[in-house]
Amino acid sequence: MNHEVTGARRSASDVPVCPSFSRWDGDLVGCGSRNVAWDEMDKVFDCYNCGLFFDREQAFLTRELQEEHRDEQAFRHQAQELRNP
Repeated sequence: MNHEVTGARRSASDVPVCPSFSRWDGDLVGCGSRNVAWDEMDKVFDCYNCGLFFDREQAFLTRELQEEHRDEQAFRHQAQELRNP
């Protein structure tokens, strides 16, 4: 492991995270942590929390899915409040 990835001067979407969503049945799922490092030799990220190795595409796809899920949860909460004043 060469370089730890930090969020210094990066937008949230530029920070890789450990995959916490399954892409298909049987897919390995990690913990969603930002505590990851890029392994230049193997060309994968390594999660320091759960030990999962994953590729660059999955690291940033997971981030997008987490943001969509968070937005969806916020809208559900707002809709519930409007239905039950």
